[in-house]
Amino acid sequence: MPSDIFLVQLESAVFLDGSIYNLGLLSIGTVLKNNGYAVKALMTQNFRDMTYAERMDMFRAESPAIVGFNVNSDNVHGVAYMAEDVKRAVPAARVVVGGPLASIEKERLLDRGPFDFVMVGEGEYSILALCRILIGDREPLSPDLFIKTYASSLDEVPGLVFRRGGRLVSVPRIPFIKNLDDLPSADYTLTDVPMAFKYSSGRGCPFACAFCSQGVHAKGYRVLSPERVVSDVMTNMRRLGARAVGIVDDTFIAHRERAEKICSLLKREREKSDFIFCCEGRVDILDRNPDLVDVLYDAGLRSLQMGIENGNQKILDLYNKRITLSQIEKVVGGIAAHGGISIVSNFILGGPVETPETIRNTIQFARHLIRLAPGLFECSLAFLCPYPGTEIAANPAKFGLRIIDDEWVKTLTVKNPSCETDEAGREYLTRMGMEFDRAVLEEMMKVVPDLSFEQIDFHAMLYRYGLVTNYYSVIISNLGSVSEWYSLRNVFGAMRLCEIPSERLKSVCPRRIGRYTVASSGGYRLEGWVRPVFVSSEEEKAVWDLSSGKLTVGAVAEAVAKRFRREPDDMLTGTILPFYERMEKSFHMAFGKF
Repeated sequence: MPSDIFLVQLESAVFLDGSIYNLGLLSIGTVLKNNGYAVKALMTQNFRDMTYAERMDMFRAESPAIVGFNVNSDNVHGVAYMAEDVKRAVPAARVVVGGPLASIEKERLLDRGPFDFVMVGEGEYSILALCRILIGDREPLSPDLFIKTYASSLDEVPGLVFRRGGRLVSVPRIPFIKNLDDLPSADYTLTDVPMAFKYSSGRGCPFACAFCSQGVHAKGYRVLSPERVVSDVMTNMRRLGARAVGIVDDTFIAHRERAEKICSLLKREREKSDFIFCCEGRVDILDRNPDLVDVLYDAGLRSLQMGIENGNQKILDLYNKRITLSQIEKVVGGIAAHGGISIVSNFILGGPVETPETIRNTIQFARHLIRLAPGLFECSLAFLCPYPGTEIAANPAKFGLRIIDDEWVKTLTVKNPSCETDEAGREYLTRMGMEFDRAVLEEMMKVVPDLSFEQIDFHAMLYRYGLVTNYYSVIISNLGSVSEWYSLRNVFGAMRLCEIPSERLKSVCPRRIGRYTVASSGGYRLEGWVRPVFVSSEEEKAVWDLSSGKLTVGAVAEAVAKRFRREPDDMLTGTILPFYERMEKSFHMAFGKF
């Protein structure tokens, strides 16, 4: 069936792998669908397997009256190219762009592509009004879903910017939607691209970090009611078959009372359904409210994102982060002591007054936090981006910065330096970015051998729920012995020694794991762990050889004891069990019936 409107989210190559459909577009699409319009929600993944001819055929076949794009600094060029294709295939189609860049560069955007309209502000009601003017009325899905709009001409559509006869027309935007509960629940079936379940429980942010565009577009933090949040989450969890939800609000815990109410309702739901969630928080809030960690955990929180950004107090102050290095250490250490929550953070290089010393401090601080919360703290790197409308973009000299790429054509957002200082130029920053990644991976590799089974199980558990940590994707899943151990666990119910009742110990079968070679010394060199493991003594080599999953522990003890002229029980307690415990630590041994 032909569509009235396409709502398209194009990602740059930087974000493609982790892309989800823009939740703002999803809300707009839901309002339009409820009011009778045929909506097609598309994103980069939809076009991935299409040839250019197939894409053009789709545009012609559907012949949408309106094509809407979400634009930002990084994708605006790609949007302009696709808008040209739309105009070529469907000359009568009107192209409208909105999103973060529209609020800052509304007039300039009209000149950056074949765009008919720019939409400023929240788009649900404005796009609906535009559809009624350009397309006409449609029959709503049901009377209670109908939303009345008041524009009778383009000049009355709130937030609409366009040119008429060379003259710029800019209609004042409506105030931000005060009660978000007035909006319908987002319809996640609009997009057919499988993805992780993400949910927005509010809009805006009550803070004002100098590098962030959030505060430019929406001052304050407007929220959905706790009851609405939990109803939406549980409904869509069932519809999507999801076992985890990521709450994407920049500061979900900003309103403690509301966060606690949501957690109380989620905890009740967890008595009936098995799910977990992740959200974003702030160091200063958790520093003041350390007990909030227990509340979040009981509700199912298993991954927490916190903005740390830098390892220098002076730079944090210039960013207006309103946190201290000691607060960061305290909060990270506290969450680590609690256990069971992955801490995810981001660091920024190429920021204000950056020098080789400040970069070294940031790298060392990241290393320190990994050691402070082994197996739980992980971080990634981004380069500072001078987003339009931010204080840094408006006055870079105040921050000791030179903007390298103010047209956003030389860099990939966050992946390349966009700013530099007198002491940290683009080439140096690029090298230090690679050094940061190397140092972080090195530190993570150092702590893995000392992690408990429970800590490694935690990351495997998160993966089963659909949450993938760096510890799992970069290290654990790439260790051959660990992968094989979990395969044996899943298929045969493999156990660890601590899980086997003492009276059953001799009746289970030991199963060695991983490839091994004979070293020049005659010992066995075992692979598949963070570092090689060696089996050197003749007794241990004999135990390893017989632990193929075919003999029981008791039978192995009898055979080895006979060879070395020992009593079986003495051999079991003095040699075999200590050997198994050591092999188990590096995931080279499992127990069960194979």
